[in-house]
Amino acid sequence: MKITLQNLINRYYFDMKSVLITALALFTVITTNAQNDDIYVAGDVGKIGKIWKNNVELYSAENEEYSVGFDCIYVAGDDIYTGGTYSKNTVYFPVVYKNGQLLHRLSTEEQGYANSVAISKNSVYTCGSIGYDAVVWKDDKVLDTLGRGGYNSGGSTTRYIYANSIQIVGNDIYVAGYTSAGIGRIWKNGAELYSIEESGIKYTLEGIAVSGNDIYAVGYSDNNMGIVWKNGTELYSEPGRFFAMCVSDNNIYVTGYTLVGSGKSAKVWKNGELLYQLTDGTNDTRGRDICVIDNDVYVLTRKFASTSQDIVWKNGVQFYDMESQHAEAICFPSSNINSITNVEKSNFQIYPNPAKNELFIDGEIYNSNIEIYNIKGEKILTDKLTESKSINISSLPIGIYVLKIGNHYEKFIKE
Repeated sequence: MKITLQNLINRYYFDMKSVLITALALFTVITTNAQNDDIYVAGDVGKIGKIWKNNVELYSAENEEYSVGFDCIYVAGDDIYTGGTYSKNTVYFPVVYKNGQLLHRLSTEEQGYANSVAISKNSVYTCGSIGYDAVVWKDDKVLDTLGRGGYNSGGSTTRYIYANSIQIVGNDIYVAGYTSAGIGRIWKNGAELYSIEESGIKYTLEGIAVSGNDIYAVGYSDNNMGIVWKNGTELYSEPGRFFAMCVSDNNIYVTGYTLVGSGKSAKVWKNGELLYQLTDGTNDTRGRDICVIDNDVYVLTRKFASTSQDIVWKNGVQFYDMESQHAEAICFPSSNINSITNVEKSNFQIYPNPAKNELFIDGEIYNSNIEIYNIKGEKILTDKLTESKSINISSLPIGIYVLKIGNHYEKFIKE
């Protein structure tokens, strides 16, 4: 998810009056000039997990014993994390890969699924399920059991609890999911924050997005209504189903489908209004995932026919055809700038901020390695801090940057 300028300012102790004026002007320059079409897709072909960059295969993951499938993706800097499953004879075990190599097998005793992955403070957080239970893993260990399923009284009915989407903001872990009884759930730091339920209606929550103090969730009901919730209350709905969402610059983007005759038309909505109709409904096509950067909207759709066909769209126009490749999720490095902001607060101060040519650092740090990242999460400079504790930034273009020293980070503006 793209961090808004307001979030950047709120998180750090800038001079609000002067920085806000400067940052608004600089941010306009950045969003106007930044054109980054590097988009990553996770999925599988046959029994082999695949990661593509701009429709070119980047990594291939296979296992002699199991089929490998990727269901979610998170890009942090140069590293690509994918969550999914090992499967054999309809038995599934959750796994996390890093750059095409197995990083964690999340359950060795019971089967389960890895549905969503995020990175914070150099740790990998995954939500999904083990057996009947919804869980969150930190690296390869269960961090929280969000809800326990099993059998209802008398053992006649099986009860499942699902954790479908995770987002980390600061030190807080948010998860969206639902129960097999059709009750939507939002959890924060392992505890239920609120539930979404109504007599006679079942809800499925597919995605979550946290912006400021607001928690948005997206999903659908069993009577075919796509719904967006804000802080547990319905914000708007549309006949059909919603599967994924993204909040960018206080705008809410959603993808899913509406029914058109006997077919399904993939669409994109912005703040509850139709933004793009991607297909005409003559085929069964659904919007599956969405990400937004610099006002460009990228959507992954799937057409169900004799063979599935997955397509990536940009601003309502077909960007590329995945053909017979089975895609599940799309991602931008810039949409994961949370991986930079969700770290320990810095143990140093930087000044001036904004800065033109030189950035000074105040703190007990000597001979430290430093790294500078741009707002897209790309590492653009590495250096060694001298005794003067200053950095020459005159060569950097105007923009917003993140300075990393050790495991601590601080944002600054180059003017």
